[in-house]
Amino acid sequence: MVVFDPACESYACWNPAEGLVIRRVADRTELQRLPTGDVPYPVRRLCFSPNGGLLAAAYGNPERFRLQVWELQRAELRCDVVVEGSRQPLAFSPDNRFIVVGDAQGVLHVHDLARGQEIKQFQVMKTPAQIVFYPDGTRLAGCGDQNRDVQVVDFETGTILKALPHPGTVGEPSWHPDGVLLATPCQDFQVRLWDVASGTVRTVLEGHAGEVTGVKFNHAGDLLVSSGWDGVTRFWDPISGNEGFSLPGGFAA
Repeated sequence: MVVFDPACESYACWNPAEGLVIRRVADRTELQRLPTGDVPYPVRRLCFSPNGGLLAAAYGNPERFRLQVWELQRAELRCDVVVEGSRQPLAFSPDNRFIVVGDAQGVLHVHDLARGQEIKQFQVMKTPAQIVFYPDGTRLAGCGDQNRDVQVVDFETGTILKALPHPGTVGEPSWHPDGVLLATPCQDFQVRLWDVASGTVRTVLEGHAGEVTGVKFNHAGDLLVSSGWDGVTRFWDPISGNEGFSLPGGFAA
C-alpha cells in the first residue's frame, strides 16, 4: 500500500517485511520508519493530512480496525484508537487540527490531534464508508454501504443538512474547491454534480461502463477525474459535462 503526500515529494508505504516507511519520491531514499508497536493487523488505509505533516494508518480485520495518527516531524503518536467496523472511513480537517473516523454503528468520532483526545461524536448513517470535508471545514459529506443517500453534515453540531439520494451505493465524493458543487460517483455507472445548497443535480456525467468508485476535482476546479470498475480513468469538464479524454487504469480517490 502506497500513498503520496500532498506535494508529491514523499510517499508512505507499508508491507509486512518493512512495516510503515516514508520515502522520498525522487530517489526512494528512506526518510522515516514509524514504530507501529504490537499491531497484529495489516494496514488497510493510509492518509496524509492536507499539510503533509500528519499520517494516519488504519490497521484492520473484518470486525474492527486500529487507527494511529503520527506527527511526522517528531515521530509522535497523536491518536491511537480501536474502532468497530471494517471500512476505515476517516478524514483530516482542512486545518489539520482534527481527524474524523466512523464506526460500524454510524457514529462519527472527532479527535483533536493537538490534545490527543476525542472531543465529540455524532450519529449519521449506518456503516459509513467515505467521509470528505467541505473546503472550509464547516461541513462533511459522507456515504455508506447500507445507505444510498450522501449526507451533508454540519461539523459543529452534527446536524444532517442535506440527504442527496442515489439509485445505488456511492463511492468517495469530492467537493469543488468553491464548495458549491459536490461530485458523487455511483454504482449506476454515472457521476452526478450536485448543487448542494438546493439539493439538486446540476449535471450527470455518463461514459463509464462499470460502477464508478471515485472522483476528484483538481485544485482549480476546472477538471474532474473519475475512475471505476471498467478500468478507465476519465477526465471531465465539470461545467459543460463533456469528457475531455480517458486513460486506461484507475486511481485511488
